[in-house]
Amino acid sequence: MFSARRPAGLFASLFAQPVKVSGTRIFARCDGATQTLAYSMHLRSKQELAMVLPIPVAHGAREDAVEFVDLSGAPAIFDQLAMCFVVMAPQSKGAPVARFAAPLPTLKVCSVGAFDASYVPSIRDFVRLDARFRMPEAVWRALPRYEDWGFAVFTLKKGDHRVHPMAFRFPTRDAARTFFPTVHVHDGEVHEQAEFDHELYWQGERGTERDERGYVHASAQMEESSRGVVRAGEVRRRVMRGTFANDDVWIA
Repeated sequence: MFSARRPAGLFASLFAQPVKVSGTRIFARCDGATQTLAYSMHLRSKQELAMVLPIPVAHGAREDAVEFVDLSGAPAIFDQLAMCFVVMAPQSKGAPVARFAAPLPTLKVCSVGAFDASYVPSIRDFVRLDARFRMPEAVWRALPRYEDWGFAVFTLKKGDHRVHPMAFRFPTRDAARTFFPTVHVHDGEVHEQAEFDHELYWQGERGTERDERGYVHASAQMEESSRGVVRAGEVRRRVMRGTFANDDVWIA
């Protein structure tokens, strides 16, 4: 379970304390009203971390709306996807927490491979988790877009290592677009621009002029090894390396 010592907070790769993050890889797929998301990165940190990914859950979603998927048995899934692409050059450039008088029931904590994970239905529900997961109120005020979003929370171990993929499914409020959590807060502050080192993979939408030419096919074996996170079929990719607006990415 969770240790008593408070780790740094990470938020869609947003951190309350300075950390080194590189090689972020995100996979996303929409199946009607459900979006699947997988997230991996290389992390260097001297302390345990709490990672918080904001997600556009459907309005009125229940507290058990998010299904976490254990991908500890498929640590190389993003390496396999990357190897499928021959063209490797990047193409794209491109609310205060409420106070409650009475204690609320704690949120469920799941063991998912090397992580502990929880779904937090709203910003105000962070009081129902350990205090170490609470971001500074100044961060929330700088990111009002997340006022009515939900959040997937993971604990990450300290050290210099690539994090095996974290994956989950959630009911999305926007079935016409595929969402990637790419906002950065790596030093406890929200900046207008940020350095990206991202590979975005997705299924279910056609490419755009900003995406790498063509697509590859994921195999049935990859679908099986990823527990259905990646489906057999077309996969597209966008590479983002350099300075970009500090915002999430939507593929429409």
